[in-house]
Amino acid sequence: MLGTLLRPARRARGCHAALRRFRGSLGTAGSRASGREASGGEASGREAARQGACLFSTSASDRIERAVREHLEGVVRRNDGLVEKLGGESAGLSQEELAATSKEIAELSKLVQAKTKMDNLQREMEDLRQMMTMTMASGEGSTPPAQSSPQNTSASIASTASTTASETEELAKLAAQEHEELRVEYDALVDAVVDDMLPRDEMDAKGCVVEVRAGTGGEEACLFARDLFQMYERFCAYRGWAWETVEQSASAMGDGYKVAIATVSARKGAGHDGPRSQPYGVLKYESGVHRVQRVPATESGGRIHTSAASVTILPEADTLDIDIREEDIRIDTYRSSGAGGQHVNTTNSAVRVTHVPTGTSVAIQDERSQHKNKAKALAVLRARIYDAEQQRLRSEQSHARKQQIGTGDRSQRVRTYNQPQSRVTDHRCARSVHGDLTATYLLDGPVLEDLVDELQLYDRRRAIEALFGNASN
Repeated sequence: MLGTLLRPARRARGCHAALRRFRGSLGTAGSRASGREASGGEASGREAARQGACLFSTSASDRIERAVREHLEGVVRRNDGLVEKLGGESAGLSQEELAATSKEIAELSKLVQAKTKMDNLQREMEDLRQMMTMTMASGEGSTPPAQSSPQNTSASIASTASTTASETEELAKLAAQEHEELRVEYDALVDAVVDDMLPRDEMDAKGCVVEVRAGTGGEEACLFARDLFQMYERFCAYRGWAWETVEQSASAMGDGYKVAIATVSARKGAGHDGPRSQPYGVLKYESGVHRVQRVPATESGGRIHTSAASVTILPEADTLDIDIREEDIRIDTYRSSGAGGQHVNTTNSAVRVTHVPTGTSVAIQDERSQHKNKAKALAVLRARIYDAEQQRLRSEQSHARKQQIGTGDRSQRVRTYNQPQSRVTDHRCARSVHGDLTATYLLDGPVLEDLVDELQLYDRRRAIEALFGNASN
């Protein structure tokens, strides 16, 4: 986003030259007013400009803006020091130090450009405020043209050089309009720098593992888990991601899922808007206990039941993220169970992989091939161990961690699906959406995407409050 905002603006600047010409002509027009009146008009113009500027910001945004400028000034000082080091002491630096210094300069370059552009925008806005002030002063200090006479010929010539009241009003409107455009551009640039200052989750750019488990509610909880799993599958298809089902453990009646697991990854070559638009960066907000209130298919009396299912979103880990030694793994093979004909009873295609040091175990029997089941089991095992390690590190860094998965109890919900009222409420951001919940996929892609966008904004606001203080003050 920051790179996009640093591109040359395509704003219409047709009025800028006229405003600058008008600024030069204001000296003559303003000289007609007395010194006291002119100074009074200029002061009132400055006060009006100051009050107008206050409309663009609150005390919280002013505090954030000051912090952003201090941050950018520190970045510029750091960049200047690195450039001086690279130019003066490069002969004494090793190849590793040269590479590290050059890399850091490249990373700081966008922020340095942002500082330069913010300074330029501030100067332009200050010029426009001065123009508006001088326009008001010239309008207040202008006098009616004198009656034509030989003695007033020179005064008439000077009067024709000044702008009329209508021209003054039009130029004031143009200046105010351009000032507003510049302020919008300036605020967008501040927001982009704030995003750069916020802590980054390096996992956002990864694929993920989706686990849905039935909670309290018996068979209806299993049916709800199935509906959630299918909703996420449709959402991933809507986003253009690759979805692969890894495990589906059917319920006692066979219609729902006790456990369902899938992997999600971005398709190669697909365009995206950044890490936060990648599978884990989007779906991580779905982690938690989801609650449903509806008349289940198993209910014959028409009573509304409340059931729950827990959703876990794990970042997909590859071999570079975590190293699992062969001697720490125990692999058991056995015959698959369930539907599948004679094949499931005659071959040892099911695989259970256990990580002995942590006791983490994954069993897969989805494929007919033992090798494919083993590969899937190892992928899920690696993701679980990696997530457990990440959670341990995060819990050590922050005791107030609020991203716990929960126990599947209905009271620990993060979202409620109320079918009788056709309403879905997310309790974290206090946002409700309405739609037809009778379909098996609960929410369609665009509606779920809007809800995720709200959660991302809510998460960003919390991060800003943690970094700069409460934004409501």
